[in-house]
Amino acid sequence: KLERQRYLDLRALEHAKMISDLQVHPKFAINWPNGNAGRPVKICDVELDFAYYDNARKKRIFEDAKGFFPPMSKLKHKLVSAAHGITVELVKK
Repeated sequence: KLERQRYLDLRALEHAKMISDLQVHPKFAINWPNGNAGRPVKICDVELDFAYYDNARKKRIFEDAKGFFPPMSKLKHKLVSAAHGITVELVKK
């Protein structure tokens, strides 16, 4: 329910031209840098809820909408931050 409502809110902001380039469920690959024969090895994908460009803040925003914040989500946010330099904003009830 929370994710659906956030999607509707973001669509309204996009329609009002306050945000642009809304993506739903963007995925980010997490790779181990020095795997077999020195080549990266894919560990997993981390899927967030939304990504968009905030026209007022002039930056790309990455969001996860959660009613509660389970430990696995904390780990995934840390992995995305370490691998891609992305800070995930948490949208709560």
